[in-house]
Amino acid sequence: MSRRKFTSKKTIRSKIEYIWERYIKRYLIMGGALLLAVWFGSWLWLGGYVKQAGDYVRESFFSVTEDAGLSVTDVMIEGRVNTDLAAIKAIINIVPGDPLLSFNPETAKEQIEKISWVKTARVERRLPDTIYIQLQERRPEALWYDDRKTKLIDVEGAVLTSKNASSYGDFITLVGDKAPENFQELFVLIRAEDQIENRIRRAVFVKDRRWDLVLDNDVVVSLPEKDIALAISTLAKAQRDEDLLARDVKRIDLRQPGRIILQTDRGKVEDLIPLIN
Repeated sequence: MSRRKFTSKKTIRSKIEYIWERYIKRYLIMGGALLLAVWFGSWLWLGGYVKQAGDYVRESFFSVTEDAGLSVTDVMIEGRVNTDLAAIKAIINIVPGDPLLSFNPETAKEQIEKISWVKTARVERRLPDTIYIQLQERRPEALWYDDRKTKLIDVEGAVLTSKNASSYGDFITLVGDKAPENFQELFVLIRAEDQIENRIRRAVFVKDRRWDLVLDNDVVVSLPEKDIALAISTLAKAQRDEDLLARDVKRIDLRQPGRIILQTDRGKVEDLIPLIN
């Protein structure tokens, strides 16, 4: 019975010693050293050595926190698929053993979000020894042919990369200086019409005003400047009802509301108003 009591007391004493060494002693030392650093820095400041005082206090603070165990041992990155890891490492500029509190999460977040693939970033210091980074990457949705180069872009028109962009050959290729910034509305509308979207190979932004869609059989679909939703809906209905895209035509003109005008290779024009009413 007495042996059990002795073992219990020893266990409790061990836990107390662990807590003292792991937490209380560490932060008492850190607090005391920091207080001393602040006092000495204040003395320098009162003596007119303002810059030296600031540098001394900052360096002393980081040194004290590092001695207390608040140094970097791990960097966690979640959500990274296409973002260049080397670019993130260069921005963080941290090596194992650096003081954790010398790392500025806000500055790192601002710089990481300048990387083309990154839409948003969350950056945190997690005590006692971890830097945590969570990325929301941009999703590639189209190719943009610009200045003789093919670039990969997202739905908002942000350029992601021009490296190996041609490997994304299944995407629609946009043509036109202002095509990327006007792509989102078109993307949403054609995504809702699978039988149309799957046939589109290029989308040309004509005179920075409207779209021409080039299909897989080289037929050109001319959309209007305004209300392209109605035009695409009209085209989709005609395809469902009449298998319009199987016809031997050169151009499908949808620039007049509610009308489909077909142009053949021979220059013949046919108005399909009766077919869509």
